[in-house]
Amino acid sequence: MTQDARKTVRSYWDRKAHIYAELRQRKNWFQQVDQRVSNMINAESCTQVLDIGTGPASFAIKLAKMGNLNVVCIDISKRFLRIAKTHIEGEKVSNKISLLLASADSLPFIEESFDAITSIYTIHHLPPLRMERAFGEFYRALKTKGRFALVEDWASDPRTYFQQLAYQLRKILMRTEIEEYHASYYDYITMVERNGLKIFDVELHPRQVDLSRFENLSNERALKLLKKAEKFEEREQIIDTTFIGALKPK
Repeated sequence: MTQDARKTVRSYWDRKAHIYAELRQRKNWFQQVDQRVSNMINAESCTQVLDIGTGPASFAIKLAKMGNLNVVCIDISKRFLRIAKTHIEGEKVSNKISLLLASADSLPFIEESFDAITSIYTIHHLPPLRMERAFGEFYRALKTKGRFALVEDWASDPRTYFQQLAYQLRKILMRTEIEEYHASYYDYITMVERNGLKIFDVELHPRQVDLSRFENLSNERALKLLKKAEKFEEREQIIDTTFIGALKPK
């Protein structure tokens, strides 16, 4: 990622960090995500885990409370790291979590440093070439037989009319905020395998979409899409979250 691109992403999350941190704490969906990722990396057998784009460190704190396990957390947002530090101190796990300002595509660690690496709603902030490089970095930093878990939204083809509407709304929203680079889960799998990791699990789990995030869109097309989306019952307002598990073979 170029310095300008890093600065743009860092500036965006420095502004939005407190909003996401609050959302992370109160949405039950994130607890389900954390549990699935813990299972995917077999966290109880790990001693060193790297959490990419840790944000408020909610997942890292969960891991740190699981016995003999230390977590290294990286993020490119200084504000997120300050919030994470406060949360970690509040949960009294400062001795088990390290915080570092760093980017996924340039990890400052020696080869085979970690039993597991996790990327939860993070990798889509890297443009394609840097995303590819990040997967290579994950391979390099993982120990042999180490596990990698990736979680991303908007990676599966829309299966319902509501999902088609939601995908269009997201694209409009991204043009007003910050550019993102969501790949299909087929492309994620291809990049993971191309960089030496072996896929052992791919799961799609439905989650509800918070339509309120689109309410500030003002162009006519967005308003029409939102009006259509809001006609669906709450139980129909879902998209699929993709979970991909991979390991570093012998």
